[in-house]
Amino acid sequence: MNGNVKDPLVIFKEHGYQWTRIRVMVDPSGSYGLFQDLAYVKTMALQAHTLGFKLLLDFHYSHWWADPDNQWIPNNWKASNHNDPNNVSVAILEQHVYNHTSIVMQALIGQGTPPDAVQIGNEVNQGILWKTALVTTDGDTNWKNLVRITNAAVKAIENAVVNIADDHDKDEEKNHKDDHSSIMPKIVMHLASGGDTQFTQTWLNKFIAAGGVFDIIGLSYYPMWHGTFDDLQGNLENLSTIFPSKQVWVVETAYYWGETGEKPLPYPTTPEGQVDFLTALRSVLEDYGRDTVVFYWGSHWTQPEKWMNATENWGDAARRSLFDSDARALKGIAVLPGTIDEETKCWCRL
Repeated sequence: MNGNVKDPLVIFKEHGYQWTRIRVMVDPSGSYGLFQDLAYVKTMALQAHTLGFKLLLDFHYSHWWADPDNQWIPNNWKASNHNDPNNVSVAILEQHVYNHTSIVMQALIGQGTPPDAVQIGNEVNQGILWKTALVTTDGDTNWKNLVRITNAAVKAIENAVVNIADDHDKDEEKNHKDDHSSIMPKIVMHLASGGDTQFTQTWLNKFIAAGGVFDIIGLSYYPMWHGTFDDLQGNLENLSTIFPSKQVWVVETAYYWGETGEKPLPYPTTPEGQVDFLTALRSVLEDYGRDTVVFYWGSHWTQPEKWMNATENWGDAARRSLFDSDARALKGIAVLPGTIDEETKCWCRL
């Protein structure tokens, strides 16, 4: 903000952010901003750990962006079914997910940067790994497939933690050797439905009924796509009533500081409008009154023409970063770390 050039993680740390969220892909191409293979994730996790950040690990079980409109089976996993590569058997995908999750978890734990929370898929409104685990809230097809796959990921996480802990303790006598709950990351299920109370409740009920397990309900909330602040507040209040044992986090949000074609929007698309949006969001979370956290998506998505490696630079995403087009921090960067209460953590999105 004062013209000094610094690493973005250092800037966020200096502004009071305490956590970071890092996605991990399956064999990403390196184009369209998708560089997050295991080597990248290990490097970023080490940097974040050195600066004192905690880590939410976000598994995109795809080679491409994972969201409500894109949940594609990784190309290397499709070879298991040559006749219909988009409909690989659930048993095969279950094993792929277990192996991939296990490799990533063991690598991070092994280098001393275990995640504190893990997201099983990203914006999984219609499931993951289409068509095998494609789901809808108005039908019952494939919910068992989805849960077999997500539970395989959870099992891989549990086994990785237990194996590392037992290796560490094997020469020590501990009465609580089999109790690994204190080091087990929280499991997050993420839906792009911040303002949709009925959808969120129905989805979670179907997931639980099919045997799905998780600790945290993660929501995306973008005002151009997910309703008003009243809609978000209603969803938070309903979830706290229906699922009182589950925390609810806003794991993705952002607002524009520059012009966009997206409508409607509650505030001007200016740096001041971004501040106003984030201030209002923080107020909603204060009124919610329960322990919650919030991540800013694309927090330093600035000057994409220098790194996007694509025929387009998705400038619309850059105009909702916390940095301007000259890579200078905007005033909005200081809003979320404001004190909500002593227990609440404010997180940023990588």
